[in-house]
Amino acid sequence: MNPLGNTRLSRICVALEILVLTAVLVLALNQSTCSCTIAVVSAHANADGRPILWKNSDISNYWHQQVKYFAGNNSNVGGYYILYNDSNSLLAQKPSINPQAGANQAGFALAVAPVTDSNLLNESVNYNTRLLHEAIANCTSIIDFEQFLETWSEQHYQYAISANYAAIDAQGGAALFEVHKSSKYSSGSVLQYKKFDANTGQVTDHRGQEISPPQEVFRGFHVRSNANSFFPNNPEDERNLRAQELLASLACPAGGTNKLTSRNVMHLISKDVNGKQPANGSDFNYNTTYCISRSQTRSGIVVEGVPAGGDQRLTVFWAALGEPSISVYVPTIVGAEDVSLYLYQDSLDSESDQSDLSILNTLEDERETYNKLLYSSNRGNTFLGPHDYTINKNELAQVQEWTFAIEDNVVDRTEDYLALLRQNPEHINKDDLRNFQNYCAWYIYKNYAAGSAEATLWEYEW
Repeated sequence: MNPLGNTRLSRICVALEILVLTAVLVLALNQSTCSCTIAVVSAHANADGRPILWKNSDISNYWHQQVKYFAGNNSNVGGYYILYNDSNSLLAQKPSINPQAGANQAGFALAVAPVTDSNLLNESVNYNTRLLHEAIANCTSIIDFEQFLETWSEQHYQYAISANYAAIDAQGGAALFEVHKSSKYSSGSVLQYKKFDANTGQVTDHRGQEISPPQEVFRGFHVRSNANSFFPNNPEDERNLRAQELLASLACPAGGTNKLTSRNVMHLISKDVNGKQPANGSDFNYNTTYCISRSQTRSGIVVEGVPAGGDQRLTVFWAALGEPSISVYVPTIVGAEDVSLYLYQDSLDSESDQSDLSILNTLEDERETYNKLLYSSNRGNTFLGPHDYTINKNELAQVQEWTFAIEDNVVDRTEDYLALLRQNPEHINKDDLRNFQNYCAWYIYKNYAAGSAEATLWEYEW
């Protein structure tokens, strides 16, 4: 062996370690501004009697988003759908597909919100999204997911987890999980979690021990962003509090009726642009840093599940492929075993999927900076965040006059169609589901491209 060669190699390794740890430190310090917001709503709290999963994905540098269907290898689960971007980050130690949320044919759905780990070594080998991908491909229920978590460390002892996961299933389950696991490079490598049941309010841990008993009166939902009880001091809880306020106002309005529905989660929560402002802020120059839908929000999903024992084929994976306040939610029905080309194909001309761009994602991305009316820039990066945090809310209101009308019409038609199928389950077949969701995506594309809710009239009949 060459001692000089060994010395040089050691110095190179040390230099690389310093470089990686420095980058991770910057990433960790900025991650709170990139953290996502998720919520789970029990079927009991939903006015329509079905569980709801919601997530806004806040990842500045990954504006490209798409939804794809994967055939899957687990016969109990069937195929599955995920909303994702590609991430080849060395630091993240992840494969190319970086999923934000998913749903499978068993009716199980899962969304993740990363939580900043104060241990830099853990941050450097974080596996939050990969865990989600594996769970969606293999779990049929929340009980399955708990068993999956209990054995996950055995095959992934070298990786770390620091995240909140929201989950629903077709068996009446709805829960939020706070999960933490250190990597092999630091102490505490056993995976720990706390389960917050959205049906009862009960809290248990990974050992099955009860932390808090079921509540006699429980509001039926849980919300998280960048903090959990393993890291309670993480900053920026404004979106969490705002989402809780909005969910509570829908579920329990004074002297009113329950208005907590998938439609209102999409319209009133995912698209909400209200937050703390600097002294010189105005509607023409509105800072979105503390808003639920903000300059770095790259997509939104709302999964409308089925009640316990319901037909899981009618689970709907709604996706907004762009900042939700500016975008239109598009339905994908689990039983279709396919996704509209507008949600994954690179362009209308390409007829291929060579990247994680999609037709609707590109269209909605262009709207954000159209003539610089809303944002001057909608780009950003992992370390520095968005290039422009401010939106013109007056222009946004004008855009929402027609985007809300498009979305309302699609939600109305989808609700009518699903109601018919629930009453006549013998008519459920994947070809008809595909045709319907393809028409919805086409209708949204045509009207969104025209900047009008009336450029193309709805003509689909079933």
